[in-house]
Amino acid sequence: MLTRAGLVVGFSGVLAGLAVSSKSLLTLPGFALAAVAAILAASVLLPRRVRIVSPRGLREGYLTRPPQVAQLTSLDQRIEDYEKNQERIKTKITRFERSIVVFVIALVAVFAGDAVSLILAALR
Repeated sequence: MLTRAGLVVGFSGVLAGLAVSSKSLLTLPGFALAAVAAILAASVLLPRRVRIVSPRGLREGYLTRPPQVAQLTSLDQRIEDYEKNQERIKTKITRFERSIVVFVIALVAVFAGDAVSLILAALR
């Protein structure tokens, strides 16, 4: 998913550059949408924080307790971390999907703006 998000960032940048270089005000909405798509895709690339179980903390906190308590505590922590990680991944997938949709809309907007600009120039 990270490679794909990087591609969306790159293609959005190229599309934004094309929109600006067309010198037509009709492509400005496409430029804005391409920038939004790039920002959404870039947010997918941000690293997520992962919490880990501290072996030293586990040893010091549960040294006098039965081993089963320490094992259950460690397992509970891993389950909690796994569930939080799944939520973060789902959020990143949603952002990535939205960036694709916004990029496609931006692509259509830029090319439609250029096409209308060319048609208007031909009619003059």
